[in-house]
Amino acid sequence: MFEQSPMAGGIDKVILSDLAADYARQIGSLVINGTGAAGQPTGLLTAAASTIAYTDATPGFMGAGKLYAKIGQTIQQIQTTRYLAPTVIVMHPRRWAWCAVQVDTAGRAVILPNDNGPLNASAVQMSGNAEGYVGKMFGLPVIVDPNIPIILGTGLNQDPIIVMKADDTWLYEGPLNTQVFSETFSNNLSLFARVYAYFALANRLGSSIAVINGTGLVAPTF
Repeated sequence: MFEQSPMAGGIDKVILSDLAADYARQIGSLVINGTGAAGQPTGLLTAAASTIAYTDATPGFMGAGKLYAKIGQTIQQIQTTRYLAPTVIVMHPRRWAWCAVQVDTAGRAVILPNDNGPLNASAVQMSGNAEGYVGKMFGLPVIVDPNIPIILGTGLNQDPIIVMKADDTWLYEGPLNTQVFSETFSNNLSLFARVYAYFALANRLGSSIAVINGTGLVAPTF
């Protein structure tokens, strides 16, 4: 297949594109979850100087209102320790989806699409992205990232929320290199393909990062 693929759009592009996408996924995971040991960078969850506990045995109806208060508490935590405002809220897609389906006592959604011209909404939905920018809360962009772990806590079912001043965290990446070797498995006419790059992560100030976790962030029920 590799040798007989057409010059444009051949199987090599499919394989290397998949490898590049997985490289990006692994970098994203290390930025969030890196332990700072065994060759891993110190990720956001490890570098965070503040942890806000959100304890709720029944985070169901109107749960987003209680979570909303915790996010506000976390924002002021950064404001009062870093002396500057955070710039972004990061959560797992399932957490944002759960927030988006919350309703008030009259059954009205508390997070509305931006196209609706919402008034008095807790947050605004800007897109339906699986990762990246999806909306705003407290005037800050909300970013969803599937690399946020969903197996934290004693029940191994919690996903944390990160509030941070993102420009205090610097990610350095070299160019992505792609290579294909025919010699490695030449005895059975196979190929070895790889992509690699060099990177470094610097979290300048732990006070720029705060994490919300606790029983209020167990796997949501829709």
